[in-house]
Amino acid sequence: MSANLNLTVTPVSGSENPAVPSSQIDVVLTVTVSGPTYNQNLDDYGSITIDSTTVTIGAVSVPSNSTVTLYSARHTIVHNPDGTKTVSVSAAYNLNTSYVGWLNVSGSTVLPTIPRATVPYADTTAIGNTMTIRLPRASANFTHRVLYYFGSLSGTLAEAAGDQLQWTIPMDFCAQLPNATSGTVQISCSTYNGSE
Repeated sequence: MSANLNLTVTPVSGSENPAVPSSQIDVVLTVTVSGPTYNQNLDDYGSITIDSTTVTIGAVSVPSNSTVTLYSARHTIVHNPDGTKTVSVSAAYNLNTSYVGWLNVSGSTVLPTIPRATVPYADTTAIGNTMTIRLPRASANFTHRVLYYFGSLSGTLAEAAGDQLQWTIPMDFCAQLPNATSGTVQISCSTYNGSE
């Protein structure tokens, strides 16, 4: 008689939550037995650990020459601040027969990275003054390319900004307001993980 544990971890498409960030996975653990399961003791037991959360597996009757599901569930996994995540799963089960006792299996799965774009913000100021553009990045590894658009004018403010930058509003912005006393500058921010 021989037996082995089979572990499947499947990311759930469309389950990503950028705000947390988190996503869901489906975890299935089965045991496959080849040959007769002589004298199986139904006091058998085991456990499965999914990203540091451990769940107990109770006794399951395993017929000869069969595959039986020991555990099947959907789990929400919290990602790293930069949106990446490798989830580790391990399991142990005591088949508790005359020929086979404890079985073990483990593995890891790289989950799809959840994009986490930075949304810039700044206070109102006057032309000629210096303003602080804040870039509340989700990870210290994130850098930003920051552009501005105002009327017919545009330009690059930074290529690899961190969590904020200083910008003095150019006096030539006045020419873009011939019949107004105020205007709105559009700030565009592209987020990168490091220099990517």
